[in-house]
Amino acid sequence: YLILGELGLDGSIKDTNTIFPLVLSLQNKFKKIITSKESAKKLSKIPNIEVYGFENISEFFIFS
Repeated sequence: YLILGELGLDGSIKDTNTIFPLVLSLQNKFKKIITSKESAKKLSKIPNIEVYGFENISEFFIFS
């Protein structure tokens, strides 16, 4: 898994402008991406990767 996003002080996971180009450049190395729900919507357009989006760190811990 590749985990990307900005973690807010309140535990929220936020989108950043660099996530999409970063995943594009690394799509041959990582097939599973964990990020914010907002970023997940954008990243889901990239073929051959699985994207998991979370609103906050608590949701991520339940997932893991």
